Formats: sequence, structure tokens, C-alpha cells
Amino acid sequence: MWRPLVWMSLTAIVCWWLQLLLLEPVLAVASLATWNHRYGSTPGQTTSTCEGACTAGFYCSVGSSSPTQSPCAPGKWGDVGATSASCSGICEPGYYCPTASSSPTPATSQCSATTFYCPIASGSPTEVGPGMYAITDAAPSVPGHSAEAFDAQEACPAGSYCVNGVRYDCPAGRYGTIHGMTDPACEAPCPAGRFAASAGQASAACEGGCMAGYWCPEGSLSPRERPCAAGRWSAPGEGVPCTQLCRAGWYCSLGSATATPSTGACTSTAFYCPQGSPTPLAVDPGFYATRDVDDGDTPPPEGQFSGQAACPRGWYCQLGVRSPCPAGRFGAAALLTSVDQCTMCEAGRCAFPLR
Repeated sequence: MWRPLVWMSLTAIVCWWLQLLLLEPVLAVASLATWNHRYGSTPGQTTSTCEGACTAGFYCSVGSSSPTQSPCAPGKWGDVGATSASCSGICEPGYYCPTASSSPTPATSQCSATTFYCPIASGSPTEVGPGMYAITDAAPSVPGHSAEAFDAQEACPAGSYCVNGVRYDCPAGRYGTIHGMTDPACEAPCPAGRFAASAGQASAACEGGCMAGYWCPEGSLSPRERPCAAGRWSAPGEGVPCTQLCRAGWYCSLGSATATPSTGACTSTAFYCPQGSPTPLAVDPGFYATRDVDDGDTPPPEGQFSGQAACPRGWYCQLGVRSPCPAGRFGAAALLTSVDQCTMCEAGRCAFPLR
């Protein structure tokens, strides 16, 4: 009888050891799998819930003994109960997630300074490069994303320059054809004969050419930057002080756009206008108005006057008109200014008017 009992006892012992060696580890692993994302800091835990879930910003793999067992890496974030190094996801564009971040858009880690930007999954802000400016490029994928959260940089386009991550237009009177400029002076002033009243010019043509009657030095802000001096005129696009003289028989006031202004014709016999006249000149007493011009100049049309000449003997001149002394009188001297200065003929003598 004792042999069967011994045999049964030995069989029970062997089964107990087999259960201990083979079954318990399997059950243990199964139990540990249920404890993933949880922790137990003290021995003697009796349920799979252990002491609690892993703290936000951290993850707890199987067998964790602390709520802050493993911090989420920079650029990642973890919600409560994260289970792996992937945590709960990556940081949103426009924000950076330092170690152990608990949100994809940390309020204290927004890239709102123009000198930095934060692309997706940033662990720290990236400095904006020279000649670049910060922009918000990516569409937000979560609520609460701010339009002032900068997530990219872009090169300053022509017509602008960038300082501290901010884009500025080239100032009026200047231009820039180059991308990525950093100097507020941009590339150069608008060339002579051109102007730029508006900022942001991207070519040397600037905003346009100077208007007729004016001239524009380098860096001009207006098409009427400087008027031509009286007696001179200019065509459009003049870049130097106006050098062309008003035509004989006309006068050119300040800012004239032609050599023969319609309002500047010298048609009164009491006045004359030589070449380059800023205003009409009064004919001198004893002189008369003529169409005489300097060598090489063109005489004005009939009825316009460009010079004066001394009244000859036998004539008198009033208000720029030459008239012969009347019959019975003669002019012994030049430069007579009235008929009264014509002398009466002596008795027995006569005089016919000059023609």
C-alpha cells in the first residue's frame, strides 16, 4: 500500500514544480502585460492596476516602479498613462516640447518671438537665419494652435530686407533685386531720372521716370522731385539739372516741360524773349522789338519777339514799335522815344516820311 501512496506523492510534487517552472512565468508575463502604463513603487501589489497611471510627460513600460519612470524625449509629449518611448505623439508646428512635455502645444513653449521658429516635432526653438523671416506655414491640426506661433522661415524676397526675423519693405527712394537682404539701405538708391514714392521696389526701374519739367537725382521720392529752373525745360526722365534752354521768342517759367510753352510766347512789342528767358524782358526806351537771334538759334515766328534794336535816325520808338518821323519833321539823332522828339523842318525845306 505504501508504494502507491509514495508514487502519488511524488507525482504531486513533480506537478507542483512543473507548474512553478512553466505556468507561473506565463501567468506572470500575462499579468505584467496588464500592468503596462502603470507602476508600483512599493512591493506587495495585489492587482494589475498597481499604484496608478504614469504621470503626463512620462511613459511607463512593463514593470515600472515610478509614475515618472521615463521622461518623454524632446520633441514628443505624453498624456497620462503613456506606455512607450513614442509617448502620445510629436509636438505641434509652432511649439517646442522640451523633455517630459505633457502637451503638443505647451503654453510656455510657443514660438512667438520672430527670432525663432519651431517646425513639427521641435524639442527646442530654431533661430531664424540672416536674411530670413519667421512665418506660420503649417495648418494647425489641433485646437488652440495660435496664428502667432512661427513654424518655418522664408528668405526675404526682392524689394525687402529682414532683421531679427521680421520682413521690412525697402524704403521709398531705394530698391533691392536681391533675395535675403539684411541692410535697411537695401541694394541702392533709385537711379537718376527715376523715383520711388512707395516702399518695396524690387527693380532699378523703381516706380517710374521723372516728369517733364522736372529732374530727379538718385534716390528721388517724387516724379516732381526738383523743378527745372526758370528759362530751362526738360523731357521726361531727366536725371541732371535741366540743361535745355527755352527757345528764343518764348519764356519758360519754373518747371517748364517744353522749349515753347503755350503761355510763354513773347507777342507784345513792349517785350522780347531771347533764348533761355525766365521772364519777358521790357524793351528799352528808344529801342524796338525784333526777331533777331544769336548765331545758331532759330528765329521765332512772326508776331513774336526775341531781341531789341536801337531806333535809328529819322525814326522814333515807343513801346517797342519803330515809327518814322512824320512829314515835315526829321530825326537828327537815334534813340528817339516820341514823335515830339522829331525836329520840325526849317522854312523853305520839307521832309517826307521814311518808308
